[in-house]
Amino acid sequence: LLTTSSKQAAVAEDAFLLVGALITALEGEFSRYLESFAPFLYNALQNYEEYQLCSISVGLIGDICRGMGQDAAPYCDQFMAILLQNLEADALSRDVKPGILSCFGDIALAIGGRFEAYLEITFRVLMSACALSVNTQAVDDDTIDYLNQLRAGIFEAFVGIVQGLKSDNKAQLVLSQAQGILGFMNAVFIDEARSEDVTKTMIGLLGDLADAFPNGEIRDYLRADWIQVLIKQGRTGPRGSSIREHTRWAREMIKRASS
Repeated sequence: LLTTSSKQAAVAEDAFLLVGALITALEGEFSRYLESFAPFLYNALQNYEEYQLCSISVGLIGDICRGMGQDAAPYCDQFMAILLQNLEADALSRDVKPGILSCFGDIALAIGGRFEAYLEITFRVLMSACALSVNTQAVDDDTIDYLNQLRAGIFEAFVGIVQGLKSDNKAQLVLSQAQGILGFMNAVFIDEARSEDVTKTMIGLLGDLADAFPNGEIRDYLRADWIQVLIKQGRTGPRGSSIREHTRWAREMIKRASS
């Protein structure tokens, strides 16, 4: 099907969605098929004209990493190379790029400490995206929506990186970036157009940072007034909501790390 549908984007999109469902069902067992599927995935990722197919393909990398975990490591050099190339491509719709940033988090969470090999370039790209997010004027609703998607993608990337490195006792590799990350979070906090999804992901990232550095390494940053206000905002979410659950856990982590 993928061989015959290479020039029919709609058919390829349906086929890729089917593959995504297969990955979810098989998880690690999908590894037996990945070598054969990978060339089709790489071609779709580099098909800038069909941005929806490219976006689905980015999502498939996340599915593969979540399903296969460490077994995805042999493919990550190629994944990262293409994703970084796509971020630089002016021909690719900007709507695909927040998902690429989020995908970095999926890769890091899957391969843990092995993500150290990609850490320098990934931090550089994420900080560049942070600057773009802060310096872009929200002139209309489309721009506001894009900025919220971009910020969510940035935060999701950092969440995956922090959790992934922590799982292999390499969280210290993030410490040098903590000030920049929290500075960006402060800038997003004061934006009144911040979406609930961004707020929830921010709170989760605060909890992950506090959990990764429980011995006072970022104590002074965590004592900032804006963090306490953000936590209060999260606690006002509907009872039983995910944002309220995120906030409860993050509050405990922050309390421990800032005491």
